[in-house]
Amino acid sequence: MFSPRQLLALGTLVEELKRLRPEIIAKEGEELGEAIVHLLAMGFDKFADYNSMQATWESTRLIVQHGFQRHDFSFKATFGEMAACVAGSGLEWAIDNVLDACEKLAKLPKADPSTGSAAKPVTITQGSATNLVSVDDKSITAVVVDPPYADNVMYSEMADSFYVWLKRTQGHRRPEWFSSYLCDHDQEAVVNASRFNDGGTIKTGEARKKAHEFYQKLMTDSFKEAHRVLRDDGVLTVMFTHKKQEAWAALFESLIEAGFTITATWPVQTESQHSLAIARKNAAQSTVILVARKRDANAGRGYFNEETKQAIRTTAIRVAEAFIPPNRKDGEEVRVIPIDQMVASFGPAVGVFSQYTQVRTDTGEVVDVKQAMDVAAEAVAAWRLQQVAPKGLHGVDAVSQFYLLC
Repeated sequence: MFSPRQLLALGTLVEELKRLRPEIIAKEGEELGEAIVHLLAMGFDKFADYNSMQATWESTRLIVQHGFQRHDFSFKATFGEMAACVAGSGLEWAIDNVLDACEKLAKLPKADPSTGSAAKPVTITQGSATNLVSVDDKSITAVVVDPPYADNVMYSEMADSFYVWLKRTQGHRRPEWFSSYLCDHDQEAVVNASRFNDGGTIKTGEARKKAHEFYQKLMTDSFKEAHRVLRDDGVLTVMFTHKKQEAWAALFESLIEAGFTITATWPVQTESQHSLAIARKNAAQSTVILVARKRDANAGRGYFNEETKQAIRTTAIRVAEAFIPPNRKDGEEVRVIPIDQMVASFGPAVGVFSQYTQVRTDTGEVVDVKQAMDVAAEAVAAWRLQQVAPKGLHGVDAVSQFYLLC
């Protein structure tokens, strides 16, 4: 992870921070002094992200890019690094960056008296979303979540890189927080097949299946807890961005099992098409914001008949058409992100499906959410083909139509 020169610089900075700590506390007092040392330690962690063999030199902007620009430990053929100990150094920039961020964060939990007597301080807690033990039943108006996107980002594995340095600079303050060798990976809601392959003895397909089941269980347990704490007229907002239907299916199944129905979908373009964070990954360029509410306890059973399918098709196409500006001139190019367009249609389509406690065929077989998504995807694909060839594709074989769609 680090060249010998980088390790020498980082190790020296750790020793220097430890040496300065008694001096800072003596001058500023225990509370303020420890806070200063803590912020310096976070600035050091930031600097380490830009001073490793994972960091790269971006020639177009003449800057060093941090090691996690792709949200992973991707291999780098060459690396860039920041100078540690000169005027205007990378360390100085990293500390300023952390101070700016922490100042903004520190303002969040404070009530502003100017807003009136209704203002209340924010309570910040840490724990698992599967067990909100301190929150009463039906006491929350809105739950807003940005959950892990299946297999897109392995958060705790990246956090290991920061954890090992914080352990050396701040481990003395909360030894119980740093008692493990690395971060806790076991209860993280991600799809990580490597945690289920038993050292390579289990086949990849089976390990991935187990990883998906684990992820979906944690998601379902989290949404069930959200359902418990939400008022009956409360709203759940879920941000999600993924290109694969299986990830969306897992999300929808968890929401439906937890007792929710999807009532609205808002796709918001949040990623640059040139972003390395989504390059060759399953992340879509848009974040799809799903709005869900508690399903009527007496919703009963629905049937996956032609009427239901047509409702799904109509809803999916209506969402796809929403990407087309209403004042568009004939022949004018429309900048639409086709994959995001299809992904955005899944929410409203499943909204039709999720109105019921259970959906079956006319002959009694249970229908899973993937079948509803397939109907939506086929409808949007056919609609897209109409945009490509307004006069129709009569006589064009299926493979050629697929090529045109791609």
